[in-house]
Amino acid sequence: MSFARRVGFAHIHVFPYSAREGTAAARFNGQVAEAERRRRSRVLVGVDSELGRDVRRSFLGDTRPVLWENSPAGANGTTLWVGLTDNYLRVQAETAAGANLTNQVSAVRLERLDGDALRGEIA
Repeated sequence: MSFARRVGFAHIHVFPYSAREGTAAARFNGQVAEAERRRRSRVLVGVDSELGRDVRRSFLGDTRPVLWENSPAGANGTTLWVGLTDNYLRVQAETAAGANLTNQVSAVRLERLDGDALRGEIA
């Protein structure tokens, strides 16, 4: 965990080790108990959440290119678009209803955190 914090990962893919029958690793001595593996995974998922939020926060105020992927929802005559920056941060931005940004790249000013994404304004 101290290594992860020192590096400042934007995302950590966390999963507990699972010994597979017939593999060399399954025969290793000193296997960590299943309950401890789950506990360690939970702790690391918390570190992942903390670090990801810190990384996203560090980009607030920046303008980044965003490749738009889809528009899952909209409200009040707008469409909410979801895409990724050039450094793989998830971004959401609203446009007028009917706008089609699929597979287009737009400059977006990153304005606030919204869960695991950044909310932005298309420049």
